[in-house]
Amino acid sequence: MKILIINYYFEPFVGAHAYRWSQIAKVWAADGHEVKVIAGRVDDARCETRDGVTIERIGFVRRQNAMHPSNVTSSGRPSALRSATISLLKKVNRFFFWPDGLWHWLPFLLASLFKHRHVQYDLVVSYSPTFSAHLGGLAYKKINKANSRWIADYGDPFSVSISMPPNNLKIYKFLNFCFEKKVIESADKVVFTNAETLGEYVDFLGAASCARTTVIPHAVNVSAFFQGERAVVQQPFNLVYVGAFHRGIREPYFMVEFFNELCKRLNIIVNVYGALNGVPASKVNVGCVRYHGLVSRDQAVELVRGADILINIENSNCVMTPSKVVEYVATGLPIVNFYEKDRTELLCDERLKGRVLHIKELASVDAVGEFIPKAILEGVSLNQVEKILSAYALDNVADEYLGGICG
Repeated sequence: MKILIINYYFEPFVGAHAYRWSQIAKVWAADGHEVKVIAGRVDDARCETRDGVTIERIGFVRRQNAMHPSNVTSSGRPSALRSATISLLKKVNRFFFWPDGLWHWLPFLLASLFKHRHVQYDLVVSYSPTFSAHLGGLAYKKINKANSRWIADYGDPFSVSISMPPNNLKIYKFLNFCFEKKVIESADKVVFTNAETLGEYVDFLGAASCARTTVIPHAVNVSAFFQGERAVVQQPFNLVYVGAFHRGIREPYFMVEFFNELCKRLNIIVNVYGALNGVPASKVNVGCVRYHGLVSRDQAVELVRGADILINIENSNCVMTPSKVVEYVATGLPIVNFYEKDRTELLCDERLKGRVLHIKELASVDAVGEFIPKAILEGVSLNQVEKILSAYALDNVADEYLGGICG
């Protein structure tokens, strides 16, 4: 089968959005499918092949570093005028851009898809974010005469995303609704990662518009994450959080307070890795909690596998399920899960009883103090974890996308 994937984020981009389709594309290529990807540029390469997958990179080069060298003076500090100018331009950009911050990729994508209009693809998959990918999928369906089947896959919601709006909703709310409704009604299959997000779209667009929607969960290669029993457990216990924070959605403040209270009773160290996204580092790097910054995907996997206890913080007002929750479970390691209202369905699986402790208030400090030493010593087998995550297994998820779509 000949498959085209439209995804701005693709290896070597770092993050869950890049990982999902990079891995699925490799599975399809290994199964003998001809897989082409249109992605964003991260270096000077325009076309390359990775593990049998052909990748066309378009658009402006996006450097994956915190500060471009030209933004600093010879003293190593940003020029005040330059910083003020850049800040102003960013504010103007955020006020007017559409559909989202990667709007500049869309013209390049449309030009590339126009060149592909005569290629006989059996399946086209667009992945959002960015929503530009779905706009590309919609355009390709209009201009392609071969009637390729189209899957619109959602890593993040678009129109219903109020807590993290993709653009200026005061200007574009109606435009967002119109184009997303057209995408969802035109695609042959629309995929969300959990039932809660699908439910929001049914409420927003109506059941008739969402007739072709379905849920396919996050994918994981269990064997790459599983951590077997340890012969020796040393103190201080190593508690690890890997992932981004988001103000108003996933904040670290209660976690920091909780573990600094716990460290008075138990010898622990809490290591935090990931993007702060506006959360002050000084509010995270407190007492036994130590913030280490961003790490690569490979480093993140090793840090998670090397932990004694993993830490998860549930989203407070966002229905999307972070992919790291599935990867956490794949390790077989104990998990301390902080939540305010809702808890991820997977973490409430009865088969994880004794492996996950859900925390909502400071009064649970003693319970966590008892849970940690006991849970570390107990352990689970690879077979047990594979059974729990059978629906999330990478090969099964890859097959799920093809089920019923291409005959």
